Amino acid sequence: FSIPSDVTYEWWLFSIRMVFFGVLSVFVLRVNFFLKESWLSILRHEQGLRDELKKHEKDIQKSHARARAMIQHGIKNICASMSASCEVALEDPDATIEDLRRELKRVQGLASMGVVLCNKRAKMAMVESDRFQPLCLPVDCCALLNSVATISPRIQISSSCNDLVALGDEDVIYFVLENALTNA
Repeated sequence: FSIPSDVTYEWWLFSIRMVFFGVLSVFVLRVNFFLKESWLSILRHEQGLRDELKKHEKDIQKSHARARAMIQHGIKNICASMSASCEVALEDPDATIEDLRRELKRVQGLASMGVVLCNKRAKMAMVESDRFQPLCLPVDCCALLNSVATISPRIQISSSCNDLVALGDEDVIYFVLENALTNA
């Protein structure tokens, strides 16, 4: 390759600059295209994350709503049992002090059950979720039965239940027993 004799140094320098800047322009265009595609991909991913976050927030709100509904249902049943117990005690003309104390003890047990129910709200919400994995631990069923026996004076716990043990999640068993007995 030879340079013609009539080509000046300036023209040659100009040609090299033009080729260099042309290649540089193509390179810049490719980099801009790549950056644009990268930013669009990031924005699409960000939008996907936002959508996923909104879905997760809705799931949490639903879970909290279910937990509130469960608590409201449980408290309503407990209050109804307390009211019925007080009504029976007040309307019995032959009630003795011992009868009234027994009913007050029952009302106190029901109120305590309501406090326990409110304190276990997070567990109740978790029980209703799809991700819940119940525990598999020994549960003293007699203690659970005694704790929910205050719901009704007609519930009699046999003294032979002292050795009654089951494998499961104590909170879930408590919820089931409490709900079954208050709705009975």
